Amino acid sequence: AVKKGEADVVRLLLKNGAETGRHDGGDPERTLLHMVAMKGNVDVLELLLEHKLDVNTTSPTGWTPLHSAMMKGREGAVRFLISRGADVRAKTEGGWTALHKAAEIGYKEIAQLLLDKKALVSEKNDNRVTPLHKAAMHKSPSIANLLLDNGADINERDTNVRSALHHAAISGSVYMVKVLLERGADVDTMDKDEITPLQWAAGTGHGNVVEVLLDNGAEINKITDKGLTALFLASRNRRLGVVKILVNRGADIDQGNQHGWTALHQAAGDGDCEVLEFLLAEANIEQKSLDGRTPLHMAATDNQFEAAKMLLETRADTEARDMNNWTSLHWAASRGHGNVARVLLDARANTEARDDDGWTP
Repeated sequence: AVKKGEADVVRLLLKNGAETGRHDGGDPERTLLHMVAMKGNVDVLELLLEHKLDVNTTSPTGWTPLHSAMMKGREGAVRFLISRGADVRAKTEGGWTALHKAAEIGYKEIAQLLLDKKALVSEKNDNRVTPLHKAAMHKSPSIANLLLDNGADINERDTNVRSALHHAAISGSVYMVKVLLERGADVDTMDKDEITPLQWAAGTGHGNVVEVLLDNGAEINKITDKGLTALFLASRNRRLGVVKILVNRGADIDQGNQHGWTALHQAAGDGDCEVLEFLLAEANIEQKSLDGRTPLHMAATDNQFEAAKMLLETRADTEARDMNNWTSLHWAASRGHGNVARVLLDARANTEARDDDGWTP
């Protein structure tokens, strides 16, 4: 009767002593109140509360009926439960509040109601995620504005040291990014890996977000502790559109990472010929990594036949040596990459080239 929302039947059963404290047989997490809250049946909720059920009863993982109603977007049930004393600050296992859920789902009216009832605007879960972070993750700019109007800290960090702007950049929401920047978010804030919102947007392929961040002063060549730039991340993740945006906006095309690999090295090693072809118009084809390898070495090492062919057609030096005096042919031969070795030989690679130990390919 509870599941079907049959208030008259529930009333009759309660009058005749039906047990109200049992959990849903199919889900030990749910009491009758949780079930009805999820269904959103206010009449049945009222009947159950009249029979002295605790409005703040919790499941083994800390969910209250208010959380259950929030999860399903049952606005009427949410309002009713709050009017009957539901704790708007109650936390589930993991630290989630009803306001976190409202921000996630995008219920502005409910979020306002929760705030009016003294929900904590910057409450953190166990990973220090705030409702503002959830709004940014789930592309809810109206919720973000509401939270900020009520005192949320725009630059608050979670356990990964990510701000709301990081989460907005990762989610790809241009409007959310614009709202946060207009409200004073730090455009070059770094997370625990020293990655900025621009670098996240570049790596995840959100070109429109990249443009907005650059228009608002994001540092295009900022480097992480591992030497990663937005351009390198875009290249590594095969984001050709973003690579084009960054290069056209002035990114340093030959900046290397902690190993000295450039975006061109990465594209060659990955065999990403679209990015490779674009970068070859401007990048230094003979730039060496810290161990002396050129992009052609990378293609030979990783058996990227098409990339090697493209580099050779752009006149990459087959005789370039790495720190051990290995040529690209040494690498192809040592790895057993016959097709790459063949294309190198077709380009007249020296079969007699000797490394530091006197070995030829």
